Amino acid sequence: MEEKKSQLSSFNVFSFKTEAEMIVWIKFWEKHADDYFKRFSPFGLVKITFNQVWNKKMSLKLLRILNTKAPKHLKKFKKKWKHGERR
Repeated sequence: MEEKKSQLSSFNVFSFKTEAEMIVWIKFWEKHADDYFKRFSPFGLVKITFNQVWNKKMSLKLLRILNTKAPKHLKKFKKKWKHGERR
């Protein structure tokens, strides 16, 4: 993914009951993140970032950060993302 400057970030925290569930989510995004980026970049997406939350022992939380070009792109992007994430 080519990194571009963004003006707006959306943070999502995902909690998992088991480490296995978290690993499935990680593997999904390792496989599909580039495809999602290509599909949604025309709607203002400039970067997708994933991190594990390490705020306490055995935390099963992941953070996804979606960066968009500008606030005006957010509404259009969110509508497309919501539909596309169901696939």
